[in-house]
Parts: sequence; structure tokens; C-alpha cells
Amino acid sequence: MINMAVKAELTNRMFDVRHVGYAEGLSSQRVFSIVEDGDGAMWIATKTGIDRYNGHTVKNYDLPGSFYYGDLAGRRLYLLYDAQQGLFAYDHTGRIYRYSTILDYFEQVLHLGQLIQEEVILNKLCLDSDGTWWMGADKGLYKQEADHRIVAVLKGQYVNDIAFAGESLFVGTSNGVWQLSHALPDKKRQLLEGWNVQTLFCDKQKKELWIGTFGSGLSVMNLDTSKVLALEGQGSTFLHPIRAITDYDVHTILIGVDGGGVYAIDKDTKKARLLMNTKDDTDTYLRGNGVYAVTRDDQGNIWIGSYTGGVSVAILLKHPISILAHEKGNTHSLISNNVNDIEENPDGNQWFATDDGISIRNTLSGTWKHVLKEIVTISLCTSGNGNVWVGTYGDGVYLLDNNGRVLRHLTKQQGQLTTNYIFSVRQDMEGDLWIGGLDGCLIMFEKEKGSRRSFDVNWVQSIEPIDRNRVAVATVNGFFLVDKHTGNIQHYANSQEFHNQNVSAYIISMLFNDDGTVWLGTEGGGLNLYDMKNRTVKTFTVQEGLPSNDIYSLQRDDKKRLWVSTGKGIALIDSLRVSNLNYAGNIDKEYNKSSFARLMNGEFVYGSTDGAVFIMPLDISTVDYWTLLRFTGLTVDYQNVQEEESLKPAIHDMLADRAVRLGYKYNSFTVSFESINYRFERDIVYQHILEGYDNDWSKSSAEGKASYTKVSPGTYLFKVRSLRRSDGKTISESTLEVKVSQPWWNSWWAWTIYLFIIGFVFYFILRYKSNQLQKKYDEDKIRFFIDTAHDIRTPVTLIMAPLEDLNREQDLSDKARYFLNLAHESTRKLHSLITQLLEFEKVDAHKQSSSSVPLCLNEVLLKEVSVFRSFCEKKQLTLNLTQPDESVFVSADKHLIEMLLDNLLSNACKYTMPQGEISLDLKATKRKAILSLKDNGIGIPKKAKKHIFSDIYRAENARQSQEEGTGFGLLQVQRIVKMLHGKITFCSEEGKGTTFIVTLPRTTTVTEPVSHESSSNTLPAHRIITATKRIK
Repeated sequence: MINMAVKAELTNRMFDVRHVGYAEGLSSQRVFSIVEDGDGAMWIATKTGIDRYNGHTVKNYDLPGSFYYGDLAGRRLYLLYDAQQGLFAYDHTGRIYRYSTILDYFEQVLHLGQLIQEEVILNKLCLDSDGTWWMGADKGLYKQEADHRIVAVLKGQYVNDIAFAGESLFVGTSNGVWQLSHALPDKKRQLLEGWNVQTLFCDKQKKELWIGTFGSGLSVMNLDTSKVLALEGQGSTFLHPIRAITDYDVHTILIGVDGGGVYAIDKDTKKARLLMNTKDDTDTYLRGNGVYAVTRDDQGNIWIGSYTGGVSVAILLKHPISILAHEKGNTHSLISNNVNDIEENPDGNQWFATDDGISIRNTLSGTWKHVLKEIVTISLCTSGNGNVWVGTYGDGVYLLDNNGRVLRHLTKQQGQLTTNYIFSVRQDMEGDLWIGGLDGCLIMFEKEKGSRRSFDVNWVQSIEPIDRNRVAVATVNGFFLVDKHTGNIQHYANSQEFHNQNVSAYIISMLFNDDGTVWLGTEGGGLNLYDMKNRTVKTFTVQEGLPSNDIYSLQRDDKKRLWVSTGKGIALIDSLRVSNLNYAGNIDKEYNKSSFARLMNGEFVYGSTDGAVFIMPLDISTVDYWTLLRFTGLTVDYQNVQEEESLKPAIHDMLADRAVRLGYKYNSFTVSFESINYRFERDIVYQHILEGYDNDWSKSSAEGKASYTKVSPGTYLFKVRSLRRSDGKTISESTLEVKVSQPWWNSWWAWTIYLFIIGFVFYFILRYKSNQLQKKYDEDKIRFFIDTAHDIRTPVTLIMAPLEDLNREQDLSDKARYFLNLAHESTRKLHSLITQLLEFEKVDAHKQSSSSVPLCLNEVLLKEVSVFRSFCEKKQLTLNLTQPDESVFVSADKHLIEMLLDNLLSNACKYTMPQGEISLDLKATKRKAILSLKDNGIGIPKKAKKHIFSDIYRAENARQSQEEGTGFGLLQVQRIVKMLHGKITFCSEEGKGTTFIVTLPRTTTVTEPVSHESSSNTLPAHRIITATKRIK
């Protein structure tokens, strides 16, 4: 980094003035107030709004509120910053706003006119050490009490400014100065009368009150004696309104004059001197003399706000750099901005070779002379007698005297040169003249003999004397050492030598070292440090910090540091460390080949395509500086205004905690950051990386923000660092944890639901497959039983008939009859089992062929009860039937209904113990017929309930009851109910009984009377015949 020498006296040469206006984003060129906040950012109040400037960007803020058109006429905005209370803005109508760092906008907190119920013009707002507000207006001085009441302290005075000094309060009015006490505001006295006081400044150390007036100049009051001293020699400028007075340091006061610029006044001598105004005869000029605001920041820079010129920033410690450029219509300036070479005559005059001739500057008188106009001049060389040799592009070589008159003209046509396109003209240590050019060979003119010699060296770019005998010649293919006495030519650093290396042999400039090495500036290949003995090379490029890889001139200053002009600025190399100087002033230019001169005062001059740059190298030294890197905000992309406003408080808190949590829909965002240092703002660049997202640090950029789009859910660490462009060193680094939440469909609870659903589906599939297999198994088992039943039914029937005949014989012994009865009973059971199996098959057959007709359940139930009545009486069971008075019809096949009731009643009778009770109950609703069968039998065990209606199954207690059964009955009932589009449920408790509830769709229309006999007789025969055909 660069440190500049500073004089004790404050002068304009200590500053580098930059301007902030519309082009930089300022809301208006009319500036009334400037303050610095705790972060070092500058806040600027303009006619239009409030602007924040950090050295790189301007951010605009509007002040909210409902305004009349009259409120905007002559509008003036002002600022106040307090370390404890924060930033305030106020306008001339009495509206006061506080800046919210959380919401990043100004909110109105008070309207003076409304509180005192009259229109006012608010000129000044101040906060005392207790945080009390003091307001100076056209109606007087007001104070806000602790209970927020507004109290008029000084009525009837047009207050322009307020200043504090200990327990005293000084008030500047249009009619003088008043002094009040903080504690006792009623205790007041008028110090001055009749003066239109515009601004006040209290120097607490010297106990002086500076008073700026409108038309009466600037005065200083001694606070101990109340004696007023008017500054001598103020001149007419100080009769203009004095709008600003501010402290610069212990020795200097700054004065802003409306119409006169900025003045610096010595506190001790009280002498004023012009610091800067709109006169542009120097680089430190303002763009408007109507100065309203002058502020010194913590870095010693001066901020000047004017009524028409925006903001001018006088950066402390101006880089010792100045620019000479062509001014249109001004003959006392360069004739052309493209400066190809510079020379200084022994008399101190400066010669500039340009594309439009030569400009000669008389440094004593400041006058200019232009010669060889319209000739492209490339190279200059001063001879011992003050004459100047001039190499041109296409017109040979001229010799001019020190007044610019042509003495000689050498050309190829005259046989004196081998080319008219001259790139370099140099005089060696013995005074011999060397000339090299675009084509043709190298020429030497001997000073003593006047003879000409040529050497076989072509495409010359520059010539450098080495000693009394030798010169070095840079060419497009390496460089040559030419011994003029022996004629020996040595070739170095050529393309053949570098054929296996990525090194450029196109050499523009050279600088030899004492250790046998030479610095070689190349075009496109950077800077090479070449060892002539070993023929090795070390290369410096933009990767090492050079502004460009086009190296056009090389110089060594008195501190042995290497200065390098390039195609994009200037660099300084000290101990092989490269420092880029482009941040310093306006020197990031494209410089021309070998366009350089070292003046007698030690100043370096570089020729560029945009004028000549003057640098005092000894005033520049490397220095480290530091500035805080802070996060300024985080914005989420694709948000509407409401969302953005609602997120601001949370984002503010998260940035303060350095941990940001973003929802998945907010995964596109921009992080803003800044390092504020106005002096070195052009040197500060940033790099950033989002670890876990980026693979490497970003390229260096001056833009203080990083944008990311569609960041995947996860936790990341955002790192940003500020670096010095000049040497690449890190200034400061900061980190921010960024966590992007999972989308709802990828959250832990969503995955829990997914796993539950997957598990449920998997379980369902397993159960379904298991049930399908079980169903197939049951069906195969049933089919096997049925097929077997078909096969053995006829033999069993044939066995039963003879057994019945034998049983009717009278002469059988008791033993024979016992065995006969045993065989008959066993055969009957087998026949019953076969019959049930065949009945089960009939259900499937009937499902295909049955037709439903309206059927009266009342009649069917009566018949079924009568059938089972005798069985119940035999077993001592009570069988009850309850029916409604109305007839209940269902659409069904009578045989299916009978099978259903037979199975249910049969089970109830079999598994109900003697003295038990069976109840059959029929109920009906408008759409349903509900039949319930209840018994108090053995019941169904819990573990058996899941098999009911689904498997061929008999519960354990049913098997132990010694009652006959196959396990087909309830399965058959379920199938029948399903065929009838009904529903069957049950409830049971082991040992207490069971209740079956059958619900069938009810019908109320009898479309055709059907004979029960016909249904009973025809359907089974039909089904048996069908089954028999299929089996055969």
C-alpha cells in the first residue's frame, strides 16, 4: 500500500478530490447535510431524499409521509447522528424521522408542526448529553421534555443553529446569539444582537464560539470574556452566507461559504486561506461553490455538499500524482493526449512526443509551444548541447534546437537511414547516436567522426546503453548486446532459447542489474527476470499482481525499487513483491512503449494514451492498512414487497448472530458486505466462497455482494474476505453460517409419513397376497371336498338304503341291531357332511343362475322357526321370533335366504346349552331389513373371531362341544349375504353367547307373485343338474 508525505499546513495539495453525483447514484445534486455513522458510512441529505454512500455504491432512501405540494417547495432535508440514539433525518416542515437498522428505512417519530398546532420551519435538530431534543425553528427554540411534551424555550426568534458547550446552549438567530442553560432554560441572555447568524461552532478546548453570518462575515467569541473578534482580511467572499463551520484538527477550522467554496482557518493565527472552490486550474476543485455542508470523517477526509454540485470528497493525503492532458481549445496544454515519449531539457523545459507533433512546456512561465505538427513523433533524445533528436513514425529523424527549430532531417530517401519508422533514438555514454526502427537495421552515428555504421539487428523496440562500449537492443525476438568497437553481437532471450518454456521473447523494455541479471518487459508475456550467465528466467504476470502482461517501461528509483508501466496501469516491485498502484489517483491508464522520463527533481513522468502522468516516487512507500469487513444485508430473490418487509427483522437478527436460517423456498439469495476506507477504496477487492456449494474462492471483484441461486438444502459456511488489489494481501475476513431448510416433502416428519405409508402398503400387499393364497388354498380344499363328495355320494346313498331295510328286520339280535344302528348313524353323518359340501357348491352355482324376486321375510322366518321348533323343544331350548306388524320384503332368491337362516339357526341350536334361549328379531327401516339372531350359547373365542366369514374354521370350544360341524356354515352365510348385497356382523363373548346381525336392502314393491313351492323345488334340482354335468 502507498503512504504519502503530508505537510503540517492544511493545503489543497494534501487531498485528492473525487465527486459523487447523479452518475454515482446520488438522488439529487442539491446537498444540504452530510454525516458519518458508526460504521464509517456517509449519509447525505439532498433535496429529494437521503442517500447512504460507502465509497463504492450509493443507496437511496425516501422519507415516508403525506405531503402537500407546498411542502415540497423549497424542500430542505438535514441529518443528525448520535452514537447512542442513532441516525435522524428531518425536513424544513418539522417532520423528524429515525432510521431503523432492523427494517432499513426511515420512520417518522415526530411532527413539530402538529404538536405545537401551527406551521413551522425547522432549521436545526440537536441532542444534548441527556438525550433531550432541541429544535430550532422560525417560531423559536423548542425542547422535548421527558414526558414527550414540546415546550417553547425561546419564543419569537428565528433560530438557525444550535451549539452546546458544557452546561450552556448557544442559539444562533437572525437577530444575534443567545446563551441558555441546559438545566435552567428560562435563564437566558443575548450575547450578540443585530447579526443574522447562520451557523455556530463551539471550540471547547479553546473556549471559543465561531459565528458564521449572512452578510457580516465570520467572527470568534471568547466564551470567558464574551469578547468578539472579527477575522481580518476576510474579503468580500465572507460576506456571502456562511453555511458550515466544522473542526478539522487541533489547528484548523473548515468554513463552508455559500458562493465562495471551502476555506481553512488557523485556530491560532485566525488567518483564512482558500482550500478549494470551483476553479479548475488544479485537480482539487469543487463542482459547486454554493457550499451547504462540510464534514470531516474519522479518516481525515473532507466531505463537501453544495447546492448544485452534489458531493465532493477531498481524500486526505493526496497521492503525489498529477495529470497533464489535452484541453480542447486550449493551446496551453498538450496538443494530443497520446504521449509517446517525454524528455526534459537542461533548461528544465519538458518535451512531449505525441501523435500530432511535439508539445514543449516551459515550466517557469507555464507557456506551451507546439512543433512538428501533424507528424507522429515516437522517440525523443536530448543531446549534450540541449538539442533534441526526434524519431518519427514514417518521417525519419529530426534534430531540433531547444526552441523547437529544425536543424537536421534524416530520412531513408537521403540514404542516411535504413527505415523511416523510428521506434528508438538514444545517445550512449560517449555521445554516439543510436537509431532503431520497425524495419531496417540498427544505425549508429559517431559523434566525433560523424560517420555512420550499421549493425545486423532488425525490428528494434528500444535501446539501452550498458557501458562505454556496449548498448542493449530490445527486439521482437529477444535482445542483443552490441559492442560498437569490436562489432561483436550477442543474442539473448530469443524464441529458440525459450522454445520449451511459456516465455515471451517479444521484448519492449529492459533494465539491467549489477548481478548479471536483466529485467525484460515483454508484450503479452509479463515481466521476466533474466539471468544472462545461466540463461534462466523468472516470470511475473498478472497472477503475481501486475496490472497487465504488457510491460512498456522499467525504472529504478533511489530506493532501488522497480517501477513498471504497463498496458493497464503502473506497478511497484520491492524485494520481488508486486504492488499494483492503480488505486492511487487516476493512473489506471494504457501507457505507451518506452514513454518515460525522469525529471531533474526526481519526478517520474509516464506517457499514456490519455495524457502524461507525473509521480513523485520518493513520496510513495508501502504501508499496511486495515478496515473492518461487515455484512450489510441479505436479500431473498423472487419475493414480493410484503414478504421482503416481513423478513427484514429476522434477517437483521440472523446477520447479527452470524447464522442465517432460510426456508427452502428462499434458497436463492444475495449476501451484501462492505469494507469502508475512502482513501484506499480503489484498492479494496473481495473474494467469497460458500463452502459446500462453491469449489473455490471467487475471482477478485470490487462488487460487495455475492449471489446464489437454488442452493440445495443443507448447512453451509459463507466466507468473504477483503484484499488489497495492490499486493493481494488479505485485509479482513468474515464468516456467516447459512442453513437452507429441507422442503416439506423432504423433512423428517414427511419421511416418517412416507415410511409409514410404504410400510402400510407393503403390509397391505403382504396381507393381500397372503389372503389370496389362503383363499386359493381354501377354494382348492373346498373343491377337493366337493369333488370327493360327488364321488362318494352315490355309494353312501346306496349303503344307506340296505341299512334302512336291514333295520326293519325283526329277527335281528340286540348286538347286531346295535352295530347296525351304529353303521346307520355313521353313514347318516357322512351323508349329512356330503350334503353340506354340495350345498356349499350350490351357492356358487346359484350365484351364476339365480334371479332375485321380492320375498317376504316375515313368512320365511315363520316357516324356518316352525322347522326348528321341534329340535329346540327336544333340546329344551327356547326359540323366540319377533317381527314388525308390517311386511318386510327383500329382493332375493328364497333358497338362498333359507340356506342363510338354516346355517345361522343350526349353529345357534347346536352350540346353545339346554335351557338356553335363541331370539330371532326382524326390524325394518325405510331402506333396510335388519335381522338379528341372538343366543346365549358357548360364544366365539377372541382368537377365533378373525377366522369367521373368511376361513373353513371351527373354534376350539365348538370342536370340544361334541357337536357335528364342518366349518363351512358361516363361510357360506357370508357368501350368501354378499350375493344379496347385504352386510353381516356379529358380536360375541366366549361363554355368554353370540349375536349375528344381517342387514339386507329392503324393497316395498311386489312385482310378481312367486310360488314358494316352485322356488323350493326347481332351484336345487337345477343346481344339482348343473354341478353333475360339470363334474362329469
